Amino acid sequence: MSTPRETHKFDVSLHGVLHSVVRRRMLPERPALELLELGSGLVALEVGCGTGYFLLPMAVKVGYAIGVDVSEKMLRRCMERVRSARAANVGLVRCGESTIPLRSGSVQRVLIANALHEMHYPEKMLREVRRVLCQGGLVLVVEWKKRCLFGCLSGPPKAHRLSSAETEALLIGAGFSGVEQCSVPYRRHYVLRAVKG
Repeated sequence: MSTPRETHKFDVSLHGVLHSVVRRRMLPERPALELLELGSGLVALEVGCGTGYFLLPMAVKVGYAIGVDVSEKMLRRCMERVRSARAANVGLVRCGESTIPLRSGSVQRVLIANALHEMHYPEKMLREVRRVLCQGGLVLVVEWKKRCLFGCLSGPPKAHRLSSAETEALLIGAGFSGVEQCSVPYRRHYVLRAVKG
């Protein structure tokens, strides 16, 4: 068994910043969601959905959206937003550090935004993501850049971040193919997309 990596978990008490104007300027959801090629007939999953920042806009574009998170508190906050938005096509499920309680091949799209660096065993989780994806399904990883252009004043400490090369290696190690770095208007984040081939 591999050694767990040291991680930095988001402080749940700061959940309000996840929907702030500053965050919407820094990390607008639309560019990432467009790269997932969403459609009304698809089932999409967000791993580490938090309070639903990406999940709710994603739900508007798919047939059904599922959010999983290890934090019961985050899922409760997300459920409040789901109810407020009257999003009937959203399901929330608590997951483990490296397990997703869904059937194999049951989703067509997966988003992991600002969550991979929080995982003790990121490659195990990516293998689990690959398991629940159907053949030809897409996974999109949004992560904080390792190099802090503006100082690491927001986001996780630099030592806990994953470089794009590290994330690419994790995706390949988990069995994904066609890994590509996507062009996005994010200054503090990078985005990688891969396929279950």
